[in-house]
Amino acid sequence: MSSLSLYGVEIEEAGQGTALATALLADVRATGRALLVAWALPGAVLTLGRYHVVPPAREGASVGLARRLTGGRAAPLGRGFVGLTVALAHRNALLPRTASPLSPAQIPNRYVRGLLGALELLGVHAYYPGRDVITVDGRIIASLGFEVCADGAVLIEVALAVGRSFADLSHIADAADPTGVVPTNLLLPEQGTSIGEVTGRTPRLEELVSAIAAGYAARLDVETTRCTPVTIRSVDPAWLEQGRLAPHLDRHATMRAMLGVIDVHAACEGDVVADVRVCGDFIAPAYTVDALQAALRGAPVDRAELRQRSANAAGGGFILGVESPESIGDLVFEACRQ
Repeated sequence: MSSLSLYGVEIEEAGQGTALATALLADVRATGRALLVAWALPGAVLTLGRYHVVPPAREGASVGLARRLTGGRAAPLGRGFVGLTVALAHRNALLPRTASPLSPAQIPNRYVRGLLGALELLGVHAYYPGRDVITVDGRIIASLGFEVCADGAVLIEVALAVGRSFADLSHIADAADPTGVVPTNLLLPEQGTSIGEVTGRTPRLEELVSAIAAGYAARLDVETTRCTPVTIRSVDPAWLEQGRLAPHLDRHATMRAMLGVIDVHAACEGDVVADVRVCGDFIAPAYTVDALQAALRGAPVDRAELRQRSANAAGGGFILGVESPESIGDLVFEACRQ
């Protein structure tokens, strides 16, 4: 039987969520164990996906900014929300040894089941419709993203509404990013909910951790054990800064996609793509995105060539939330033709 080690922890700074994810990945690579941490954070925080452009810094902002290691849409964290981070040495870590390797789309489908079991124990009948959200009667209660590293390690990051509605994402995004740099689907009050709103009470962090342990044990047939917290190194401010947009990327094109918006920012020298950055609401391994951007740099501004390079570069990985890799080539062409 597979085993999942877990614990709950209170952290102090927005960036510590990413520092925690980094530490958990290092641990599972060294030990081979599977880890899940539920963590709470004070204040209000807008957490960005790995591929979002980070808005300019603002002094005295009432809402913090954090940048995840995983892709996906922007999500709320802080008071009233709980972050869940799952780190696995490989995608089949909590499955029987005889199980076939999970496809990329099956990774969240499989590992979200333990959370669904936990919510049921807390009196919330939630549903995973696929992609990157969990709902209750059609209202969003959680969102998720995941990363498959080049060495096969897997990271899943979840933002769960516990005592504050997920619909508050709209207010949090407005406060953290008033100029609208980050694409955010504005949620009406009836489009989001929380554990507290559904059940009439807000569970404490320890109660939530106990429910998660029981949910994973029941839904995935794994042994769950409590463990001591992993040591978190200091927050690296460079990770957030790396997400800001370089000034030379002065060409831009955008499109609506399955999870929200895809943006391309490019720099052109004559009829050649000098540089490119692919941004927005999608989920993909960092090595796939790096390969895609590298393949597009130096390409002629020719639609067919850009589409072919995009398809070839993405062939060894996956990009969830984009209809086809070729559409990225189309966006680069549109940006450079402006």
